Parts: sequence; structure tokens; C-alpha cells
Amino acid sequence: MQIQFSKPIFATESDRDKMATYLSYILNMGKKQGIPYKPDDDSYFWTVDMGNDWRVKFFPDNQDTMEIIHRYKNMGAVSALSRWIAYRTGGKIVGDIFID
Repeated sequence: MQIQFSKPIFATESDRDKMATYLSYILNMGKKQGIPYKPDDDSYFWTVDMGNDWRVKFFPDNQDTMEIIHRYKNMGAVSALSRWIAYRTGGKIVGDIFID
């Protein structure tokens, strides 16, 4: 599920790292060693939990948007987390909203 912000807040890798770390802190109930991480050198795609189930994707051509992804496509959980993140950060949900 995609969350859009009013300005391009993911322009640098440091900006993306901060959001990935914020999500990781929420999903892992605190700071964990080695999390979040980038599976490869692409700073637009991060794994944010210890179980390797949650990911966040940023877009090089759309630096005001991020997408929260669950490995098993649990859209109820994705929707709940996305809505909470949008509420806490001032973003808005864009695209289709799916509920399990």
C-alpha cells in the first residue's frame, strides 16, 4: 500500500534510511542489530523486520511516495500499518485499499 507525502521527503539515501529505521523500530518493538537492511545495493528497497516479512519500497522518480509490502500479502496488516504510518507522519494513502 502506498503512502504519499506533500513534499519529496525521500530524496537521499539518508532520508530513506530514517523512514526504514522508523518502520523497523515499530515492527521489531525497538532497535535490533542489522535491521533494517538493503538486500542489495539498491537504496530504494529495504527489509525492515527480523522475520524478513515486511519491506518498504521507495521510488526514484516519485520521491514523495513509499510503499509498504508484506511478503505473504497480508493486506489487512498492510492496511493497518499504512494507515497508522500515514496518520502519524501526515501522509495519505494512495491507490486501492484492500482489507482481508
